Amino acid sequence: MEVRYSGCFLFQTTEPVTGLKKTPTVIGELLWKPFDVRFRGLLEQLKSHRESVLEELSIWTSRASTEEWQKAALERQNASVERERVKKEHEESAEERQLAQEERRLMAEERQQSAQARQRTTVLLEQVQKAKHLLEEERLG
Repeated sequence: MEVRYSGCFLFQTTEPVTGLKKTPTVIGELLWKPFDVRFRGLLEQLKSHRESVLEELSIWTSRASTEEWQKAALERQNASVERERVKKEHEESAEERQLAQEERRLMAEERQQSAQARQRTTVLLEQVQKAKHLLEEERLG
């Protein structure tokens, strides 16, 4: 009876106390079932997770590309605004230079006219002084 009792334990697949499978049973099951069959559920889960991760990566990449495109568009817009500002500033500077040049020309013309007017005034003054002097000489004379 003792031999039969120990023989029963030989084919028992789990430990009576812990409920865990015995090592020979686990090794036998691992060797008997192919890897793909044994872990099919796990492989399918991994495949599903991989697809999810790839989809999320695709979405993230798409968002990043969109954000970069928006940043580039904003930079182009800012550059365009800056170019317009510089162009306007350049035009204003050209106009200012032109006005300054005109001002210098007019001031030179005014100086010339003033010099000519002074000469005429001096000539007229001299004529008046001569006439006055002659008149005084005639009176005194």
